[in-house]
Amino acid sequence: MERISFKPNKYLSKYIDRLYLYKKSSSLKFRLPIVLPGTGLELLFHLENSLSVKNIKLEESHIICPRSVFKFDKTNSVNFISVRFKSGTFRHFTPIPYSELNDSYLSITEIWKNKGYELLNRLNETENLKQKIELIENFLILRLTENKVKKNEKWDDIISVLYGEFKTVN
Repeated sequence: MERISFKPNKYLSKYIDRLYLYKKSSSLKFRLPIVLPGTGLELLFHLENSLSVKNIKLEESHIICPRSVFKFDKTNSVNFISVRFKSGTFRHFTPIPYSELNDSYLSITEIWKNKGYELLNRLNETENLKQKIELIENFLILRLTENKVKKNEKWDDIISVLYGEFKTVN
């Protein structure tokens, strides 16, 4: 198993927790851990075979926005780059309402149409992992500049305080 984490560049660090490569293969089928519901969202870019859920093969690149428990089907190998967005921040990258993203696996082309398709083509033409990460980050910076609504930034601070400074009271 190989797992390599990358810190997002300074323009994305307010919105993205990390980018990481996850790679594992086996002669026996295995299952990735069960995905528990949360408040975040991940954007996956499969570098080889796509994963599947309930025997439905997912697109080459898609989001995961779990609000209920789910599990990927068993596989012999996984190899993907994931972008882990901080809670509630994906709204700065697309005009799609968050409620439409919950428990969905929308593809990058469903979210960003031709721009998503162009990114996938460029990623497929690039072998170097660091260059792939840079392509993804540059793509996301452009989506951020297109979609960010300044007046909604106050919610980022509120969400950050709720998740970063939450303490239980006895």
